[in-house]
Parts: sequence; structure tokens; C-alpha cells
Amino acid sequence: MRIPIRIRLTAVYCSAFLVVIAILAVGTYASVRAAVHTIVDHELNSRLDGVDDHLTRHVQRLGWPELSKSLALHPAFHPGLLRIADAGGAVLFEGTSIRGSSGGRNGGTPAFETISHGDQRLRVLGVRRTIQGQTYDLTLGTDLLIPGAILDRLWLVMLLSIPAVLLAASWAGYWISGRALEPVSAIIAAARSIDSTKLNERIAVPNTGDEIQQLAATTNGMLDRIEDGVRHIRQFTADASHELRTPVAIIRAAAEVTLLNRSANERTYRDALQRILHESEQSSKLLEDLLSLARADSGAERLEHEAVDLRTSVTAACARIMPLARTRGLAVKIPPHQSALWVDANEGQLRRLWLILLDNGLKNTPAGGSIQVATGTTQDGRPFCEVIDTGVGIPSEHLSRIFQRFYRVDKARVRSERGAGLGLAIAFEIATLHDAVIDVQSEPDRGASFRVTFPRRHAVVMAHVS
Repeated sequence: MRIPIRIRLTAVYCSAFLVVIAILAVGTYASVRAAVHTIVDHELNSRLDGVDDHLTRHVQRLGWPELSKSLALHPAFHPGLLRIADAGGAVLFEGTSIRGSSGGRNGGTPAFETISHGDQRLRVLGVRRTIQGQTYDLTLGTDLLIPGAILDRLWLVMLLSIPAVLLAASWAGYWISGRALEPVSAIIAAARSIDSTKLNERIAVPNTGDEIQQLAATTNGMLDRIEDGVRHIRQFTADASHELRTPVAIIRAAAEVTLLNRSANERTYRDALQRILHESEQSSKLLEDLLSLARADSGAERLEHEAVDLRTSVTAACARIMPLARTRGLAVKIPPHQSALWVDANEGQLRRLWLILLDNGLKNTPAGGSIQVATGTTQDGRPFCEVIDTGVGIPSEHLSRIFQRFYRVDKARVRSERGAGLGLAIAFEIATLHDAVIDVQSEPDRGASFRVTFPRRHAVVMAHVS
């Protein structure tokens, strides 16, 4: 059975409070009892000093019969609780209230003790004194009826008050825990009311400066990230649907037109099939790009790195794209052979990154232009590769969004080209997987420069690698 945290807090609070109250009650009772005994013992000492003084003044002048009468008539001594014996143990004087008791007979050593005598409880002081050259054992007692009643009343009051105090503490603990958890309950209620249609709502953050405020702020931060993720997913889904709708529409139109054409011949069918094949290839490429981005988003993309020569990798990518560049009247400029520039990377993904950047340059550079590739290291030793084209460039207001998915700068596109706007987004993800930074610099009609800079640790390889 699950017990609410409010009940658990109250139980812990009451248990701790009960332990403290019990310790306090026992300590208080022990302190009061010790104080009462101290007062009683002080009184016994004072009375015993009075008996000692009385005997000193009269023991030689009066005989014991007369002295006993004198002691019996002296109320300050409480003679009923006084016993006097000589050194041999013979009782010279014994009060009626202490007669027959064994208290105080301790061989002459001064001592306090509490004894029971009949239905009485007595506090007794026994001491040996030498008076006028004679040794006497003096025993003096006092009744503990009143002190005992005080202590019993105190103990009773404590026993009766503890349940009442515990009940009050339980109520106070339950109320305090409820007040303390009230913001948490509000956060729970607000969080339960937020679903996928209300992701813009937020939890009220109490200005308490404690963990509750931190919890509310953290929850709101989590909701911000969830809302941002859901918004990206919705936008991504909408953009993907939009991109897939065009080729599907073209494929359907080509098939319908061809089927409705009763005079269609073999050439007509072949043209329709070529259009369908072309759009299918474009759709397949789009789906592959979407799958790559989905893997990157899920964190499932785990690349196996190895030592890769940056210059060899980009040169191989340029070799693949050169035939297409020639057909478009573009020149691809590769730097002359230089020593190897090693990076720790995945060779396949790295080559895909160069192909995306080179293909982007081809699409945005008119005939007669050129694409230049440069490699090197920064002043702090970080390796980089730069792809520079002489194309139409990118307006400054679009530079901050150029790596967003499905984002296209239509005015900067050659009209004969059509893309989904995923290439640079994939290039950004590949660079991120390699802990690299990809930057773009561009001005309208002055081309664009994409630079990928790797961290220094990726450039550290074994000296024998060649």
C-alpha cells in the first residue's frame, strides 16, 4: 500500500517529536527529583548541625534522661525521626517515628539513603560525631510524603500531557507538511493538465527561493524543450509531407495522362515511365535523407572513427563530381598535392559531407563559374577543409538559417535545379557527429564559402601512419 508523502512526513515528524518529548520528560523528572533530594538533604544537614550544637552545650551538664526530655521537647529537631547511639551501639535516644528502622546504621560513615518504614518513605542521614570527647552515631530522617507527592504529580502531569502534546504535534505536522507540499500539488495538477495540445502552458513558479521554486522552474524548462521538440517534429513532418506530395502528384499525373491517352504508343509509355522513374529516384533520395536525419535525432547514429587523410578524402569527392561539373561548364579546383592531414573520422560520412558541399556549389553556380577546395590548419592547429564557389551567393538574412531542414533560399537557386533543402542540414549533422564546426560566409552575387573545422584532438594520430 502506498502511503502519501504527507502522511509519511507527519509520521516521521511525530516520531521524532515523541522521542524528544520523552527524553525531555525523563530529564525534567530526573532534574526535579535531584533538586528535591538536594533540598531535603540540605534540611537534614541543617537539623543535624542543630542537634550537634544542642548536644555540645548540654551533654555534660545534663544526664541522658534529662537530655532526652530536652530533645523530645525541641520541635525544630523533629525528635520523632531522631536516633542517637553511643560508640558501642547502645541507643541513647530514639524517636517514635524512626523506631525499629534500620536506616542510618552504616558503621559511622556519613550517608544519605531513602528507606521505607511502615507506610512511610523516609530520607535518612546517618553520621558519626565526636562531642565533648564522646563518639555518637546520629541518625536523622525526614518524611518524603510531600516531596513524593510533588514528584508523583509531576510524573502524572507529564504522562497525561504527552498524548495531548503529541496530538497537537501531529495536527501541526500534518498542517505544515500540507502547506509545504501545496506548491508540489499545484505543480502536479498543472502538469497533469498539460497535454500535446497545451504545450504552450507553463507552471506558475512560486517566489520562495527554495527547492519548490527550482522544481517549478526545472519543469517549465523541460516543457520548453518538449514543446520545441514537438514543434520541430510537426514542422519536419509537414515539410516532409509537402516534399513528398510533389513527386507523388507527378507520378500519378504521368500515369493517369498516359492511361487516358488511347493513341499512346511505345514512346509515350517510355517517356511516362522515365518521368515516373526520375521522380521515384528523387523520392528515394529524399526518404534516405529523412532516415539519416531521424537517426541523428534519435542518437542511434554511432560512427566508427579511424585515421583519415583529410586531403585524400576531399580529393576523392572532387573526382566523383568532376564529370557532372564539366557538363555544366564549371571548373573544380583542387590544391596541389601536399602532405597528409590526418583527422579522426568516419571515412564514408566524411566523403558524404564533401559531396553535399560540392553538390551545393554546383547547384548555385552558373556556367563559367568555379568551385575551389582548400585544406589546411588554423593558427591553433585545428585542421579544416573549405569549399568555395563563385555562385549567386546567399543574402545575409538567410545565413543563420541555412542549415535548417527544408530551408531553401529560392532567390539563390538556379531555376533548373530543385532540391528538398535537406543537404546542408545533413552536412551539419555529419559535422556535429565529428565534433566539428561548419561555418558559412557569403554575399549575394559573390559566391559562398563553407568551412568545416575539426578539433585538435581529431588531428592527433600515430606518427607512423602515412
